[in-house]
Amino acid sequence: VAEVRVRNPKRAQAARVVSVSYEGREFVIEGRATEGSSEAVFGVACGAAPLFVLVSEWTLAVAGQSSFLPGAANTISVTLRANVELPAGSVVEVSGLVGSETAGGAAEVVSVPGA
Repeated sequence: VAEVRVRNPKRAQAARVVSVSYEGREFVIEGRATEGSSEAVFGVACGAAPLFVLVSEWTLAVAGQSSFLPGAANTISVTLRANVELPAGSVVEVSGLVGSETAGGAAEVVSVPGA
């Protein structure tokens, strides 16, 4: 197994066909390394294909609330969906929740479906 470390570009791109060649004393080997490139990575089909790059993004990001009445208890709901699977242990930060009268300014997450 040969490993070549590269840095992916910051933009999306299709997978590339990797060419491999060897020129030794007695023979030459040339070919294309494409086997095994259909493996999924983080839920993305063909994510293991050489130099395939997908920019991760929220495909759904919606926020709402349970009440608009002054002084009422209110639950802020945030629904998110990404175009990749988030690895176990990922941390998603929700910010911008300023202007409430929550003691200490900290809010508690009360529900995470599927967690």
